[in-house]
Amino acid sequence: MVFQKKTKNFIVLIYIFFILSLFISLFLNLNEARKKISSSSFIQIELVSKLNSQDLEQLEKKILELKEVKKVRYYSKEEALNNLVKELQISISESSNPLSDIIIANINNLEAAKLLVEQLEDEKNISTMHIDEAFIKNNENKLKIINLEIVITTFLLIVPSIILIMKLYSDMVENNYIYYYLTSKKRNNLKKKSKRVSALPMAISGVIGVLFYANFYYFFRDKLLTYDLNFSLISPEQVIITTGSISFLIIIICLLRPFLGKEVDE
Repeated sequence: MVFQKKTKNFIVLIYIFFILSLFISLFLNLNEARKKISSSSFIQIELVSKLNSQDLEQLEKKILELKEVKKVRYYSKEEALNNLVKELQISISESSNPLSDIIIANINNLEAAKLLVEQLEDEKNISTMHIDEAFIKNNENKLKIINLEIVITTFLLIVPSIILIMKLYSDMVENNYIYYYLTSKKRNNLKKKSKRVSALPMAISGVIGVLFYANFYYFFRDKLLTYDLNFSLISPEQVIITTGSISFLIIIICLLRPFLGKEVDE
């Protein structure tokens, strides 16, 4: 009967570690999407012609120093033309290049973009600035949804899974404690012994659960990427490292916690 209960707890722990890995990878991919979207909002700053390298460097530095700006990237008119040709798959000769040298300034939101335009409107080396308000607003709405999903994933999925693992471990320790109390002649350090003995199957179940999920994630990710969807997924290596580290930390915390089971009365 005791063996059957231990086996059941072991299998349940494998399943929960698998589910925990799923929730953690969901969190990681949501966070990756959040970073990608938050860095994609930008304003396009067209420069005056024949801007020398010193003036360009000073302008980039001035833009980057503004708190609304996350990063800047300079594109020469030739580079901008090449990007346009690749995107539209058309042919345009360099002699008829209609583009200007530009700086792309990544910003956080639409309000930051408007503030940036106000601060740079008197800059003599800038000819014009373009803001795609609809695109930036759409990014803001996406970020609100993703941030909500991250909170839900953390507090309604990941945290309860961790609490459940710790509860199962406590039950295993208590069952082992009662078993050793009833069967052992020497009753010294039964609490520590019960915790050590319970930690081994817990650690093994964690390894199995994480590795099972890593293989599942690799297969799932590989299938999704074949469809060339417009989003990126973190690598299986990142999933293994993160989920493995969190699982190891959970085990350590369980070992360091005091004995929480019901003690047998003498």
